[in-house]
Amino acid sequence: MAKSKRSISQISTMSNSAQGNIIQLEDGWNNVIKTGAIDVLERTLDNGFDTSFEPKEYIRIYTTCYDMCTQRSPYNWSRDLYQRHGETIEQYLNNTVLPALRDKTGQGGTILLNELKHRWSNHQIMNKWLKKFFTYLDSLPTLEQAGLRHFKDEIYMNVKDNTTSSIISLIDEEREGEIIDKTLVKNIIELYEQMGMGSLDSYTNDLETPLLDATRSYYGRKREDWIARDSTPDYLIKAEKALGEEKDRVGSYLNSATEPKLRSVVEDEILQKVQMNLLEKEGSGCGKFITSQGNACTEKRQARLDSGQKDKNDDPDFVKSLIDLHEKYLGVIRETFSSHHLFQKALKNSFEVIVNNDDLKSGGEKLSETEVEQSLDRIVQLFSFLTDKDMFAEIYRNQLAKRLLNQRSASDDAEKAMIAS
Repeated sequence: MAKSKRSISQISTMSNSAQGNIIQLEDGWNNVIKTGAIDVLERTLDNGFDTSFEPKEYIRIYTTCYDMCTQRSPYNWSRDLYQRHGETIEQYLNNTVLPALRDKTGQGGTILLNELKHRWSNHQIMNKWLKKFFTYLDSLPTLEQAGLRHFKDEIYMNVKDNTTSSIISLIDEEREGEIIDKTLVKNIIELYEQMGMGSLDSYTNDLETPLLDATRSYYGRKREDWIARDSTPDYLIKAEKALGEEKDRVGSYLNSATEPKLRSVVEDEILQKVQMNLLEKEGSGCGKFITSQGNACTEKRQARLDSGQKDKNDDPDFVKSLIDLHEKYLGVIRETFSSHHLFQKALKNSFEVIVNNDDLKSGGEKLSETEVEQSLDRIVQLFSFLTDKDMFAEIYRNQLAKRLLNQRSASDDAEKAMIAS
Protein backbone atom coordinates (compact mmCIF):
# COMPACT_ATOMS: atom_id res chain seq x y z
CA MET A 1 0.00 0.00 0.00
CA ALA A 2 1.41 3.40 -0.96
CA LYS A 3 2.32 5.82 1.80
CA SER A 4 0.06 8.86 2.12
CA LYS A 5 1.62 12.24 1.41
CA ARG A 6 2.13 14.53 4.39
CA SER A 7 2.91 18.24 4.51
CA ILE A 8 6.08 19.63 6.05
CA SER A 9 4.06 20.87 9.02
CA GLN A 10 2.49 17.42 9.62
CA ILE A 11 5.91 15.73 9.59
CA SER A 12 7.27 18.40 11.94
CA THR A 13 4.37 18.04 14.38
CA MET A 14 4.69 14.21 14.49
CA SER A 15 8.45 14.43 15.04
CA ASN A 16 8.15 17.07 17.75
CA SER A 17 5.40 15.17 19.52
CA ALA A 18 7.19 11.85 19.36
CA GLN A 19 10.50 13.11 20.66
CA GLY A 20 9.11 15.57 23.16
CA ASN A 21 11.86 18.04 22.22
CA ILE A 22 11.47 21.72 23.03
CA ILE A 23 13.42 24.24 20.95
CA GLN A 24 14.57 27.15 23.06
CA LEU A 25 14.28 30.60 21.47
CA GLU A 26 17.98 31.44 21.40
CA ASP A 27 19.00 27.95 20.26
CA GLY A 28 16.57 27.87 17.38
CA TRP A 29 17.27 31.45 16.37
CA ASN A 30 21.07 31.47 16.61
CA ASN A 31 21.88 27.91 15.56
CA VAL A 32 19.42 27.46 12.70
CA ILE A 33 17.53 30.56 11.58
CA LYS A 34 20.26 33.19 11.84
CA THR A 35 23.24 31.12 10.74
CA GLY A 36 21.41 28.96 8.20
CA ALA A 37 19.10 31.57 6.65
CA ILE A 38 19.65 35.21 7.56
CA ASP A 39 23.45 35.28 7.50
CA VAL A 40 23.46 33.35 4.22
CA LEU A 41 20.94 35.74 2.68
CA GLU A 42 22.86 38.85 3.71
CA ARG A 43 26.20 37.43 2.61
CA THR A 44 25.04 36.35 -0.85
CA LEU A 45 23.16 39.60 -1.46
CA ASP A 46 26.15 41.71 -0.44
CA ASN A 47 28.43 39.72 -2.73
CA GLY A 48 26.03 39.99 -5.67
CA PHE A 49 25.36 36.26 -5.97
CA ASP A 50 22.09 34.52 -6.74
CA THR A 51 20.38 33.47 -3.54
CA SER A 52 19.08 29.91 -3.35
CA PHE A 53 18.81 27.17 -0.75
CA GLU A 54 19.09 23.43 -1.17
CA PRO A 55 15.76 21.68 -0.50
CA LYS A 56 17.18 19.88 2.54
CA GLU A 57 18.45 23.10 4.10
CA TYR A 58 15.25 24.97 3.30
CA ILE A 59 13.15 22.24 4.97
CA ARG A 60 15.38 22.30 8.06
CA ILE A 61 14.97 26.06 8.49
CA TYR A 62 11.24 26.05 7.71
CA THR A 63 10.61 23.15 10.10
CA THR A 64 12.53 24.83 12.90
CA CYS A 65 10.47 28.00 12.49
CA TYR A 66 7.26 26.00 12.41
CA ASP A 67 8.14 23.96 15.51
CA MET A 68 9.08 27.09 17.45
CA CYS A 69 5.68 28.59 16.64
CA THR A 70 3.60 25.50 17.55
CA GLN A 71 5.21 24.41 20.81
CA ARG A 72 3.05 24.40 23.92
CA SER A 73 3.04 27.50 26.13
CA PRO A 74 5.27 28.98 27.44
CA TYR A 75 7.56 27.75 24.64
CA ASN A 76 5.50 29.11 21.75
CA TRP A 77 7.83 31.66 20.22
CA SER A 78 5.49 33.06 17.51
CA ARG A 79 5.43 36.61 18.84
CA ASP A 80 9.18 36.61 19.46
CA LEU A 81 9.97 35.34 15.95
CA TYR A 82 7.63 37.90 14.36
CA GLN A 83 9.44 40.65 16.26
CA ARG A 84 12.86 39.31 15.29
CA HIS A 85 11.77 39.04 11.65
CA GLY A 86 11.14 42.79 11.67
CA GLU A 87 14.29 43.58 13.65
CA THR A 88 16.40 41.56 11.21
CA ILE A 89 15.16 43.59 8.26
CA GLU A 90 15.54 46.89 10.10
CA GLN A 91 19.10 46.13 11.18
CA TYR A 92 20.17 45.13 7.68
CA LEU A 93 18.58 48.18 6.13
CA ASN A 94 20.13 50.57 8.65
CA ASN A 95 23.56 48.94 8.92
CA THR A 96 24.15 47.99 5.28
CA VAL A 97 21.67 49.52 2.81
CA LEU A 98 21.31 53.07 4.10
CA PRO A 99 25.09 53.70 4.40
CA ALA A 100 25.59 52.41 0.85
CA LEU A 101 22.96 54.83 -0.46
CA ARG A 102 24.33 57.75 1.51
CA ASP A 103 27.76 56.99 0.10
CA LYS A 104 26.35 57.42 -3.42
CA THR A 105 24.50 60.67 -2.66
CA GLY A 106 26.13 63.59 -4.40
CA GLN A 107 27.93 61.45 -6.96
CA GLY A 108 25.38 62.07 -9.69
CA GLY A 109 21.73 61.19 -10.10
CA THR A 110 22.26 58.04 -12.12
CA ILE A 111 24.73 56.59 -9.57
CA LEU A 112 22.31 57.06 -6.68
CA LEU A 113 19.34 55.69 -8.64
CA ASN A 114 21.28 52.62 -9.76
CA GLU A 115 22.30 51.91 -6.17
CA LEU A 116 18.70 52.30 -5.00
CA LYS A 117 17.52 49.98 -7.77
CA HIS A 118 20.11 47.38 -6.69
CA ARG A 119 19.23 47.64 -3.00
CA TRP A 120 15.49 47.52 -3.68
CA SER A 121 15.96 44.37 -5.77
CA ASN A 122 17.97 42.80 -2.94
CA HIS A 123 15.29 43.72 -0.44
CA GLN A 124 12.63 42.03 -2.52
CA ILE A 125 14.74 38.85 -2.63
CA MET A 126 15.28 38.92 1.14
CA ASN A 127 11.59 39.60 1.73
CA LYS A 128 10.65 36.62 -0.46
CA TRP A 129 12.89 34.15 1.36
CA LEU A 130 12.04 35.35 4.86
CA LYS A 131 8.36 35.00 3.99
CA LYS A 132 9.03 31.39 2.94
CA PHE A 133 10.92 30.55 6.13
CA PHE A 134 8.41 32.26 8.43
CA THR A 135 5.28 31.16 6.54
CA TYR A 136 3.49 30.17 9.76
CA LEU A 137 3.75 33.79 10.92
CA ASP A 138 2.24 35.23 7.72
CA SER A 139 -0.69 36.94 9.42
CA LEU A 140 -1.89 40.55 9.49
CA PRO A 141 0.08 42.57 8.75
CA THR A 142 1.54 40.03 6.38
CA LEU A 143 5.27 39.47 6.32
CA GLU A 144 5.43 40.96 2.83
CA GLN A 145 3.64 44.12 3.93
CA ALA A 146 5.85 44.30 7.00
CA GLY A 147 8.94 44.03 4.79
CA LEU A 148 7.70 46.84 2.56
CA ARG A 149 6.90 48.98 5.57
CA HIS A 150 10.40 48.52 6.98
CA PHE A 151 11.96 49.49 3.65
CA LYS A 152 9.77 52.57 3.45
CA ASP A 153 10.51 53.68 7.01
CA GLU A 154 14.24 52.97 7.05
CA ILE A 155 15.29 53.65 3.43
CA TYR A 156 12.68 55.37 1.30
CA MET A 157 11.90 58.14 3.78
CA ASN A 158 15.63 58.91 4.06
CA VAL A 159 16.47 59.01 0.35
CA LYS A 160 13.28 60.14 -1.40
CA ASP A 161 14.26 63.83 -1.56
CA ASN A 162 17.57 63.04 -3.23
CA THR A 163 16.09 60.46 -5.60
CA THR A 164 13.28 62.82 -6.60
CA SER A 165 15.82 65.53 -7.39
CA SER A 166 17.85 63.02 -9.41
CA ILE A 167 14.81 61.91 -11.42
CA ILE A 168 13.78 65.49 -12.18
CA SER A 169 17.33 66.31 -13.27
CA LEU A 170 17.35 63.37 -15.64
CA ILE A 171 13.98 64.39 -17.09
CA ASP A 172 15.25 67.92 -17.69
CA GLU A 173 18.32 66.46 -19.41
CA GLU A 174 16.04 64.43 -21.68
CA ARG A 175 14.02 67.56 -22.45
CA GLU A 176 17.26 69.15 -23.60
CA GLY A 177 17.91 66.32 -26.01
CA GLU A 178 20.15 64.13 -23.86
CA ILE A 179 19.76 60.34 -23.85
CA ILE A 180 18.89 58.98 -20.41
CA ASP A 181 18.35 55.52 -18.96
CA LYS A 182 14.56 55.36 -19.19
CA THR A 183 14.44 51.83 -17.81
CA LEU A 184 16.26 52.93 -14.67
CA VAL A 185 13.86 55.85 -14.18
CA LYS A 186 10.87 53.57 -14.72
CA ASN A 187 12.18 51.07 -12.14
CA ILE A 188 12.61 53.76 -9.50
CA ILE A 189 9.17 55.22 -10.25
CA GLU A 190 7.69 51.76 -9.71
CA LEU A 191 9.34 51.84 -6.28
CA TYR A 192 7.52 55.09 -5.51
CA GLU A 193 4.27 53.43 -6.54
CA GLN A 194 4.87 50.40 -4.29
CA MET A 195 5.73 52.60 -1.33
CA GLY A 196 2.09 53.75 -1.41
CA MET A 197 1.07 50.33 -0.06
CA GLY A 198 -1.85 50.03 -2.45
CA SER A 199 -2.35 53.71 -3.26
CA LEU A 200 -0.52 56.33 -5.32
CA ASP A 201 -0.03 58.64 -2.34
CA SER A 202 3.75 58.25 -2.19
CA TYR A 203 4.11 58.65 -5.95
CA THR A 204 1.81 61.67 -6.02
CA ASN A 205 3.17 63.50 -2.99
CA ASP A 206 6.86 62.63 -3.23
CA LEU A 207 7.45 62.65 -7.00
CA GLU A 208 4.56 63.92 -9.08
CA THR A 209 4.00 67.19 -7.19
CA PRO A 210 7.69 68.24 -7.26
CA LEU A 211 7.90 67.15 -10.90
CA LEU A 212 4.93 69.33 -11.89
CA ASP A 213 6.49 72.30 -10.08
CA ALA A 214 9.82 71.69 -11.83
CA THR A 215 8.03 71.30 -15.16
CA ARG A 216 6.32 74.65 -14.70
CA SER A 217 9.66 76.30 -13.99
CA TYR A 218 11.32 74.59 -16.96
CA TYR A 219 8.70 75.61 -19.50
CA GLY A 220 8.41 79.07 -17.97
CA ARG A 221 12.06 79.60 -18.90
CA LYS A 222 11.52 78.09 -22.35
CA ARG A 223 8.48 80.31 -22.94
CA GLU A 224 10.45 83.47 -22.31
CA ASP A 225 13.22 82.35 -24.64
CA TRP A 226 10.91 81.21 -27.44
CA ILE A 227 8.59 84.22 -27.36
CA ALA A 228 11.58 86.57 -27.64
CA ARG A 229 13.25 84.77 -30.52
CA ASP A 230 10.67 82.89 -32.60
CA SER A 231 7.92 83.82 -35.00
CA THR A 232 4.42 82.67 -34.08
CA PRO A 233 4.50 79.63 -36.42
CA ASP A 234 7.90 78.57 -35.11
CA TYR A 235 6.74 79.07 -31.53
CA LEU A 236 3.64 76.93 -32.11
CA ILE A 237 5.72 74.19 -33.73
CA LYS A 238 7.93 74.07 -30.63
CA ALA A 239 4.89 74.09 -28.35
CA GLU A 240 3.28 71.20 -30.20
CA LYS A 241 6.54 69.25 -30.12
CA ALA A 242 6.88 69.81 -26.37
CA LEU A 243 3.35 68.58 -25.69
CA GLY A 244 3.97 65.46 -27.77
CA GLU A 245 7.22 64.73 -25.94
CA GLU A 246 5.58 65.07 -22.53
CA LYS A 247 2.88 62.61 -23.57
CA ASP A 248 5.56 60.16 -24.72
CA ARG A 249 7.39 60.70 -21.43
CA VAL A 250 4.37 59.52 -19.47
CA GLY A 251 4.10 56.48 -21.70
CA SER A 252 7.77 55.63 -21.20
CA TYR A 253 8.15 55.78 -17.45
CA LEU A 254 5.65 57.96 -15.54
CA ASN A 255 2.34 56.82 -14.11
CA SER A 256 -0.54 57.33 -16.55
CA ALA A 257 -2.43 59.41 -13.96
CA THR A 258 0.20 62.12 -14.42
CA GLU A 259 -0.56 62.78 -18.10
CA PRO A 260 -3.52 65.21 -17.80
CA LYS A 261 -1.78 67.13 -14.99
CA LEU A 262 1.46 67.38 -16.92
CA ARG A 263 -0.33 68.47 -20.09
CA SER A 264 -2.26 71.13 -18.18
CA VAL A 265 0.93 72.59 -16.71
CA VAL A 266 2.72 72.70 -20.07
CA GLU A 267 -0.27 74.20 -21.91
CA ASP A 268 -0.65 76.85 -19.24
CA GLU A 269 3.01 77.84 -19.36
CA ILE A 270 3.66 77.87 -23.10
CA LEU A 271 0.24 78.67 -24.56
CA GLN A 272 -2.23 80.28 -22.19
CA LYS A 273 0.25 82.71 -20.63
CA VAL A 274 1.34 84.06 -24.01
CA GLN A 275 -1.82 83.90 -26.10
CA MET A 276 -2.04 87.68 -26.47
CA ASN A 277 1.70 87.89 -27.18
CA LEU A 278 1.29 85.41 -29.99
CA LEU A 279 -1.62 87.34 -31.47
CA GLU A 280 0.04 90.73 -31.17
CA LYS A 281 3.40 89.42 -32.32
CA GLU A 282 2.10 88.30 -35.69
CA GLY A 283 -1.61 88.35 -36.32
CA SER A 284 -1.51 85.85 -39.16
CA GLY A 285 1.11 83.59 -37.60
CA CYS A 286 -1.35 81.10 -36.12
CA GLY A 287 -3.14 80.85 -39.50
CA LYS A 288 0.15 80.25 -41.30
CA PHE A 289 1.00 77.45 -38.89
CA ILE A 290 -2.34 75.65 -39.38
CA THR A 291 -2.17 76.21 -43.14
CA SER A 292 1.23 74.54 -43.22
CA GLN A 293 -0.22 71.54 -41.41
CA GLY A 294 -3.03 71.32 -43.98
CA ASN A 295 -0.57 71.66 -46.86
CA ALA A 296 1.35 68.74 -45.39
CA CYS A 297 -1.80 66.59 -45.75
CA THR A 298 -2.15 67.72 -49.36
CA GLU A 299 1.52 67.04 -50.12
CA LYS A 300 1.23 63.55 -48.67
CA ARG A 301 -1.70 62.82 -50.96
CA GLN A 302 0.09 64.31 -53.96
CA ALA A 303 3.16 62.17 -53.26
CA ARG A 304 0.93 59.09 -53.38
CA LEU A 305 -0.46 60.19 -56.73
CA ASP A 306 3.00 61.01 -58.09
CA SER A 307 4.15 57.51 -57.18
CA GLY A 308 1.69 56.10 -59.70
CA GLN A 309 -1.16 55.17 -57.40
CA LYS A 310 -4.62 56.03 -58.63
CA ASP A 311 -6.85 58.48 -56.83
CA LYS A 312 -9.25 55.81 -55.64
CA ASN A 313 -12.81 56.66 -54.68
CA ASP A 314 -12.60 54.22 -51.77
CA ASP A 315 -9.63 55.97 -50.10
CA PRO A 316 -10.96 58.35 -47.42
CA ASP A 317 -7.65 59.09 -45.71
CA PHE A 318 -7.17 62.53 -47.23
CA VAL A 319 -10.53 64.01 -46.21
CA LYS A 320 -10.25 62.32 -42.82
CA SER A 321 -6.87 63.92 -42.26
CA LEU A 322 -8.34 67.37 -42.92
CA ILE A 323 -11.30 66.67 -40.63
CA ASP A 324 -8.99 65.51 -37.85
CA LEU A 325 -6.75 68.56 -38.33
CA HIS A 326 -9.68 70.92 -38.03
CA GLU A 327 -11.02 69.13 -34.94
CA LYS A 328 -7.59 69.19 -33.31
CA TYR A 329 -7.00 72.94 -33.58
CA LEU A 330 -10.62 73.79 -32.91
CA GLY A 331 -10.18 71.93 -29.62
CA VAL A 332 -6.92 73.74 -28.86
CA ILE A 333 -8.56 77.12 -29.46
CA ARG A 334 -11.52 76.23 -27.23
CA GLU A 335 -9.57 74.68 -24.37
CA THR A 336 -6.32 76.64 -24.38
CA PHE A 337 -7.26 80.03 -25.81
CA SER A 338 -10.83 80.25 -24.46
CA SER A 339 -12.27 80.42 -27.99
CA HIS A 340 -10.62 83.80 -28.58
CA HIS A 341 -12.15 85.36 -31.67
CA LEU A 342 -8.80 86.15 -33.27
CA PHE A 343 -7.69 82.54 -33.06
CA GLN A 344 -11.06 81.41 -34.45
CA LYS A 345 -10.59 83.83 -37.33
CA ALA A 346 -7.10 82.52 -37.95
CA LEU A 347 -8.45 78.94 -38.04
CA LYS A 348 -11.20 79.96 -40.47
CA ASN A 349 -8.79 81.78 -42.78
CA SER A 350 -6.30 78.93 -42.82
CA PHE A 351 -8.93 76.33 -43.71
CA GLU A 352 -10.31 78.50 -46.46
CA VAL A 353 -6.84 78.34 -48.00
CA ILE A 354 -6.55 74.59 -47.42
CA VAL A 355 -9.93 73.45 -48.78
CA ASN A 356 -9.79 75.75 -51.81
CA ASN A 357 -6.61 74.09 -52.98
CA ASP A 358 -7.14 72.65 -56.47
CA ASP A 359 -5.99 69.23 -55.27
CA LEU A 360 -8.99 68.96 -52.95
CA LYS A 361 -11.52 69.57 -55.67
CA SER A 362 -10.53 66.46 -57.61
CA GLY A 363 -11.13 64.04 -54.76
CA GLY A 364 -13.93 61.50 -54.75
CA GLU A 365 -13.45 59.81 -51.39
CA LYS A 366 -16.10 57.36 -50.28
CA LEU A 367 -16.78 56.40 -46.69
CA SER A 368 -18.77 53.52 -45.28
CA GLU A 369 -22.30 54.29 -44.09
CA THR A 370 -21.20 54.33 -40.46
CA GLU A 371 -18.25 56.58 -41.25
CA VAL A 372 -20.50 58.91 -43.22
CA GLU A 373 -22.89 59.29 -40.29
CA GLN A 374 -19.99 59.96 -37.91
CA SER A 375 -18.23 62.40 -40.21
CA LEU A 376 -21.03 64.23 -42.03
CA ASP A 377 -21.26 67.18 -39.66
CA ARG A 378 -17.51 67.73 -39.84
CA ILE A 379 -17.50 67.35 -43.63
CA VAL A 380 -20.23 69.99 -43.88
CA GLN A 381 -18.10 72.22 -41.67
CA LEU A 382 -15.22 71.87 -44.10
CA PHE A 383 -17.64 72.57 -46.97
CA SER A 384 -18.50 75.91 -45.36
CA PHE A 385 -14.94 77.09 -46.00
CA LEU A 386 -15.25 76.70 -49.79
CA THR A 387 -15.38 79.98 -51.67
CA ASP A 388 -16.58 78.48 -54.96
CA LYS A 389 -19.54 76.46 -53.69
CA ASP A 390 -21.20 76.44 -57.13
CA MET A 391 -18.24 74.61 -58.64
CA PHE A 392 -18.27 72.12 -55.78
CA ALA A 393 -22.03 71.58 -56.22
CA GLU A 394 -21.53 70.86 -59.94
CA ILE A 395 -18.78 68.34 -59.18
CA TYR A 396 -20.91 66.76 -56.45
CA ARG A 397 -23.91 66.38 -58.80
CA ASN A 398 -21.76 64.67 -61.41
CA GLN A 399 -20.24 62.32 -58.86
CA LEU A 400 -23.67 61.60 -57.35
CA ALA A 401 -25.07 60.70 -60.75
CA LYS A 402 -22.25 58.22 -61.26
CA ARG A 403 -22.79 56.70 -57.82
CA LEU A 404 -26.51 56.31 -58.38
CA LEU A 405 -26.08 54.76 -61.85
CA ASN A 406 -23.50 52.31 -60.53
CA GLN A 407 -25.40 51.72 -57.25
CA ARG A 408 -22.32 52.73 -55.26
CA SER A 409 -23.85 55.30 -52.93
CA ALA A 410 -23.20 54.38 -49.31
CA SER A 411 -26.34 56.05 -47.96
CA ASP A 412 -29.29 57.82 -49.61
CA ASP A 413 -29.98 59.69 -46.38
CA ALA A 414 -26.43 60.94 -46.24
CA GLU A 415 -26.61 62.11 -49.86
CA LYS A 416 -29.81 64.05 -49.09
CA ALA A 417 -28.28 65.59 -45.97
CA MET A 418 -25.23 66.71 -47.94
CA ILE A 419 -27.37 68.26 -50.67
CA ALA A 420 -29.52 70.03 -48.07
CA SER A 421 -26.44 71.58 -46.48
